[in-house]
Amino acid sequence: MKIMLMNLLFIGVTWNGRPAESATNAPPTPQPVGQRVVQDLTKWDVNQNGKLDPDELEKLRRDRIREHQARLQAQAQAAVEMRKHEEAARRARFMTPAQRQQYDANTNGIIESVEWEACRADAARRLAELKAARLAPGATNAVPKVTGPAAPSL
Repeated sequence: MKIMLMNLLFIGVTWNGRPAESATNAPPTPQPVGQRVVQDLTKWDVNQNGKLDPDELEKLRRDRIREHQARLQAQAQAAVEMRKHEEAARRARFMTPAQRQQYDANTNGIIESVEWEACRADAARRLAELKAARLAPGATNAVPKVTGPAAPSL
């Protein structure tokens, strides 16, 4: 019984599910995987001899480095813009639509850092007014009503 199980296991492991190859044992034809992309090097082949000479290779290398640096710079700029957008979205969460409209000077719907500083300065001014009103002689502990749009939370 053990020998029969071992034989079945061996057959199961070694059999690949294909019928046996033909008697000619011809090698299988390779399947095309994809197309090879050949770059047009005529831009750098100045003397048009079909080969890149050392000075032409140097120009190609410099151009490739320049392209790579441009891609890196574009990626860095995109990351900076993304951080600015995320920061503006985070600031906008703390404001009502009326406050956002009041402090959005360029009316793009996003509160930039300059606009946010104006909003914070206005809120600090209102907070100072409330504290001064509470500490004034003869004032009650009641909070006076602030007129105008509500101050954003700090």
